[in-house]
Amino acid sequence: GTTRRRRGLKGALDDKNEKQKRKNTAEKGSVTTIDDDGLDPETAWDVIRHHPLFWALLLFGIPYFLFLGWRWVMLQYPFLPGMRPAVAMNDTRQILIIGSMSSGTSSIAQSFRDDLQIEVGHEDSDTLWKFVRDGTVSWFHGIRFWKTNRDPMHVSRDLCLLQWTFQENYGFGPTLFGNPEYNCSFVHPQFQKCYLHACAESLDREYGCALNSSPGCATPFQTTLLQTREPWKIIQSLSAKYCLKQHEKAIVAKPPSTLSRLLEIMGLVTGHENCVEQMMLYVTGYYNMIMDNEPNIVTYPIEKTSPCQVAALAGLGNLSTTVYPPNHYRFVEVCGDVADQSSTKIETRRANVINKGRISIEDLLPHVPSSTLGQLKALYQRLGYEYPKNIP
Repeated sequence: GTTRRRRGLKGALDDKNEKQKRKNTAEKGSVTTIDDDGLDPETAWDVIRHHPLFWALLLFGIPYFLFLGWRWVMLQYPFLPGMRPAVAMNDTRQILIIGSMSSGTSSIAQSFRDDLQIEVGHEDSDTLWKFVRDGTVSWFHGIRFWKTNRDPMHVSRDLCLLQWTFQENYGFGPTLFGNPEYNCSFVHPQFQKCYLHACAESLDREYGCALNSSPGCATPFQTTLLQTREPWKIIQSLSAKYCLKQHEKAIVAKPPSTLSRLLEIMGLVTGHENCVEQMMLYVTGYYNMIMDNEPNIVTYPIEKTSPCQVAALAGLGNLSTTVYPPNHYRFVEVCGDVADQSSTKIETRRANVINKGRISIEDLLPHVPSSTLGQLKALYQRLGYEYPKNIP
């Protein structure tokens, strides 16, 4: 009993001394407070600075916001002398290049950006937050030359509703045609309704707009070019991407349902064809639709046309036809004399290569009826390609 009392007295004395130490520390200006039990509770700042999210914010959040701020100044409010003026949605841009999926649109866009230092976006036209102020390379912009028996408003509505089920966007994104509209934020309680409205409105504007002199297209491009590639090469690439079982060489009966539905809405397939035939009908229908509705559109084969030649076709070889004058001098510096555009100074980069020998024409032929094959042969002739002699 005596030992217990001694320990009790000693413990009480230690507590008293500790309280006095803390009190003295507090009197010297410390922000630490003492609770009734003599303990030192964590302050709010201690809780915050010891939380892992605090350091994540410091390491990633602040640099990200600085990055956004830099883009905001560069693209929307360029106030310093010598900065390039902001480009609004309805301002003229240098070039629009359209071409089928798998026709090399990713490659030519990358060549423009990396080799020519020309701000061209791939399936993107948002000049508020992206460096795409000189133009766009896009398969889906071909919708500007579209004309089918379906009501355009129904086409727009169906495409926008379908987008919510895409396993991949097929290049059809929210900033495809221009700057974001209606401030449809993901945190908005009615985001889907807002976005569907914005999507349908932009598609309504774009559908067939190049075929109408008034009001025309919302985002004007000084030059529109149609990029071609040997049709069988496109079909092989698309088939390798959408018609092969993963890690196998077996050809599936149907393409992804969302892709099939997309092509059906655009009036290119019925949806009942097998996967390979749908890819072929898409390629033939895409090019024929555009060239039927705009016979004078300038075309070029990607296999025989260098980026410098494409840039010359876009008007960058002449100061009077260059929308942003510094781009002309950059073109001359990289490509030289516009008269010598056999240009091997830079070659088209190979980006997004898909097939890599995974599938041959012989693999695809059994899946294509003769009538569809006839359409493909006609497209070869129309685009100026020689049909392979060893292929029936």
